[in-house]
Amino acid sequence: MRLEKGNGLNGLSDELVAKAKRVALRRTAENKAKAWYKDTKKSYEPQEAIESRGIQCELALAQHLQLSLDPIFQTGNRSAVKGTDMGDMIYDGVHIDVKGVKTPYSHLLVSKTKRLTCIDVFVLVYHDVSWGHFRFLGAMPYHKAFGKKIVLSDGTDLGNGVHQNDLLDLHVAIAEAKAEREKERQSILNA
Repeated sequence: MRLEKGNGLNGLSDELVAKAKRVALRRTAENKAKAWYKDTKKSYEPQEAIESRGIQCELALAQHLQLSLDPIFQTGNRSAVKGTDMGDMIYDGVHIDVKGVKTPYSHLLVSKTKRLTCIDVFVLVYHDVSWGHFRFLGAMPYHKAFGKKIVLSDGTDLGNGVHQNDLLDLHVAIAEAKAEREKERQSILNA
């Protein structure tokens, strides 16, 4: 399925939104209970709100791609640092990690710890909370998602990621990620 930058995604039912909020509370509580947990977010929002937005953006994308929604509601240890983060969904044979944002001009921010995972494609989805709309802002294959420092005009350092203007359509990002994985596999076989 082709998904191009800027395409709208269907909204969620009230039941899915309520379930997303419950799962967000549970995930936040689980994370805070871990001895190694450290709050590193660069936002004034409560962690539950950030988590809920992320889950809802994952659901909107999964619905659009006609994937099962059940895996999105799973909780448990999904740590990029420990290499157990498998992304949010598998589509067309690739692991996709969805980043949900509250402003349409946001950039794709990706923690460098995500390099330790098997995630193939990072996706940016905007959630307009007041209207309940979602928009696909773009995607980036894993091998191009790291190394750029995102700094706002006021000097605020947002961290590592990709400027929104550089994001790709989903099918292009998937094709590039598959080609890079094959190149890596061939390099290992030829070594």
